[in-house]
Amino acid sequence: MSEAAVAPEKAIEAVVAANASFYAAFEMLDTPAMARAWSETAPLSCIHPSGRLLEGRDAVLASWREIFRATTAIHFTLSRVRVFVAKDVAWVVLTEDIEARHDEAVVRASTQATNVFVREEGGWKLVHHHAEPASSSRPHATLN
Repeated sequence: MSEAAVAPEKAIEAVVAANASFYAAFEMLDTPAMARAWSETAPLSCIHPSGRLLEGRDAVLASWREIFRATTAIHFTLSRVRVFVAKDVAWVVLTEDIEARHDEAVVRASTQATNVFVREEGGWKLVHHHAEPASSSRPHATLN
């Protein structure tokens, strides 16, 4: 699909919706919905805050199943959301403020995240998610 085929605003709206679907699947702890958020044809990778690179659909989806098994509930507040689109590739850069419950324990954290999407027949699909602990001492820079 060429860049001219979709108005930039429509592409951005579609990427925002795909990103929202990813976080909805995450908050619902829904493995099938999470699998639908990711590409079935492109190479996949993921780096959770643990820092280990996961490669391939099987490894990436297994990591989400493991996270979901260990999590009772999770909620995200997203901020500093920036969306970038370059033809059939898009990425979303944002801050995730997370409150997660693991049985009776509550964990609060803040991460910087990047979600990379590719445009496919079925819409925008994730090919990479990277989250790392946010540093409160590092200022947020906006480049235009």
